[in-house]
Amino acid sequence: MGRRALLGAVPLLAAVGCTCLAALALAAGTSQFAEYPLPIPQQDPVAIVAGPDGNLWFTLHNSSQLGIATPAGQVRIEPGLSSPGEGIASAAGDLWVTEPNANAVARVTPSLTVTVYTLGQGSDPTGIAAGPDGNVWFTEAGNPAQIGRITPTGTITYFSQGLDPQSDPTSIASGPDGNLWFTQSAAIGRITPSGTITEYTHGLPPNADPTSIAAGPDGNLWFTEAGHPTGIGQITPTGAITEYTQGVTPGSDPASIVAGPDGNLWFTEAAGPGRIGQITPTGTVTELPTPSAGSAPDGIAAGPDGRVWFTETGNGGALGAVTPAPPSTATQTTAPPTTAATTTTPATTSTTPTGTTTPTTQGPGAPPAGATQNPAPPATPALDRTAVAAVATGTVLVKAPGAAHPQTVTSTGVVPIGSLVDATHGVLRLTTALSGAKHTQAATVWGGQFVLRSTRAGRITFDLSGALECARRHRAAHAGLVRTAVARHQRPKPRKLTLWARDDHGQYSTRGYNSVATVRGTWWKTVTSCAGTLTYVKRGVVSVDDLRRHRTVLVRAGHRYFARG
Repeated sequence: MGRRALLGAVPLLAAVGCTCLAALALAAGTSQFAEYPLPIPQQDPVAIVAGPDGNLWFTLHNSSQLGIATPAGQVRIEPGLSSPGEGIASAAGDLWVTEPNANAVARVTPSLTVTVYTLGQGSDPTGIAAGPDGNVWFTEAGNPAQIGRITPTGTITYFSQGLDPQSDPTSIASGPDGNLWFTQSAAIGRITPSGTITEYTHGLPPNADPTSIAAGPDGNLWFTEAGHPTGIGQITPTGAITEYTQGVTPGSDPASIVAGPDGNLWFTEAAGPGRIGQITPTGTVTELPTPSAGSAPDGIAAGPDGRVWFTETGNGGALGAVTPAPPSTATQTTAPPTTAATTTTPATTSTTPTGTTTPTTQGPGAPPAGATQNPAPPATPALDRTAVAAVATGTVLVKAPGAAHPQTVTSTGVVPIGSLVDATHGVLRLTTALSGAKHTQAATVWGGQFVLRSTRAGRITFDLSGALECARRHRAAHAGLVRTAVARHQRPKPRKLTLWARDDHGQYSTRGYNSVATVRGTWWKTVTSCAGTLTYVKRGVVSVDDLRRHRTVLVRAGHRYFARG
């Protein structure tokens, strides 16, 4: 089913910040690392790509802004997207960004003019890449799953036939065979420029969880596997899959992969302490810890300066760069590969989109331009009684139990347990108390509102708050009522409730109407709608209790679980 994007072009505002020299350089054997802090902390840089202007461009998961870094390490952040970005690609002389929260794809010129193409509700676009046909291709991880193609002028075509509707396609890359290749929850997919889809599963471990994919210098495709066993996969253009696990630290959470300027593949490992990996086309793996422990590397790209650049979501957020040279002190392991191949019968479908044109606007949950990080809170949280809140960006409201009106969190302060927190237009870091040796824990939340609850000696629950539109219609129909003129002028209730959260191995859970998600040191999103509650995991593992089906499901990075209402 095709839909033409709603589009509009607007210039971005002035830069939020322009700063940042190299913070740290570390020699590891013959490799040189450098790290560059962001001008605004706690922004969680995600995907990164070399832009057509010779700079590095990256998306920020905590705000509707874009980051730009020169090869010398000068970093600035620009506002202008309609919501936080996810994937980013350089194509047709511009930057292209997926915005899953806004269900949109944005085109950004090097001069910072943004055009937003709106997709269908619940499409959840994630990965994006330049295609060999001159168009831009992207994945939609919604239900049903789709692969999208957008021309430089904004015409969108969808392809889904031959694709498992619940396959969660994520990363996508242009292959050396003139086709596009993408990762799925349990397969590697290929789509031709005309839309023929083929899925490859034979030889892929059932719990491999492929995440990122890139074309290698050997004429094959290489992909990261964040599941079990942790590893790096290779697939030939004919579908033969080879697994490399030896030398990759188990549970290291390989995130993104790219071909480096040295003829090898480079990948990030997000789990602690944070590593950058290198694998040769013959399967020799080298792992290097980043200079800062807990850096949580995510996106990775080959820079115009001959270095490999990566984003760091840990420690407040930063960029890193490494000179591709094999370190003499690192351990290298060549894994004996195993190979297998199979294909399914390909099928294709496409639809010509229709729609209208509108200008882009600052979307829900987007922090305002110019927001800055507040100093560390001096207060101490009380076990099961209070939390200490610090606003990273935007505006956050807190309504304490028994209070008549919400109050704006202007700096840092104490928030009573049981308070209603509205972080729809801001990013908030909450520190709470724990019993035992580890006395405090912290989490960052944004993009929604919730009631802050505490149970079992410090375990925190973010209880999504708000009445849905479907609930109002149901109550009216059940009571046999008709909507009055007064009711028609009341503020409409939302059709879904959303909350993003991120922690570091704390005791947290998120409660929607239909499920409870308990985290294990992760980064996750909860969406409750009339149809049910969706849990999407960006990083780590989440245990989801389906309240209706009375079952517990483990959801790993890059995947989701939908508990029907």
